[in-house]
Amino acid sequence: MLSDRVRVQTIVTNILSNAIKYMDLQKQNPFIKIATQITEEVCDIRVEDNGIGISPAYQEKIFDLFFRATDQAQGTGLSLFIVKDTIDRLKGV
Repeated sequence: MLSDRVRVQTIVTNILSNAIKYMDLQKQNPFIKIATQITEEVCDIRVEDNGIGISPAYQEKIFDLFFRATDQAQGTGLSLFIVKDTIDRLKGV
């Protein structure tokens, strides 16, 4: 399987950056888990965390340009937009 290494790196970097930025340090065991499964046809990357979460009211908007669901950390509201755009360019889901 071949892909665009820079684009995959962009996706992973932005997702991990958000997971770190929005960690819930009040929780006893904050975590970020990364799991991958790679075949000849698919590279499945899953990231799970127990951070502050995103309110259901905002979940449909999280990939919108400049959208920020919280003021807890400073940011431009670009990272998830970039992630979605990059995944679309790679024809991923």
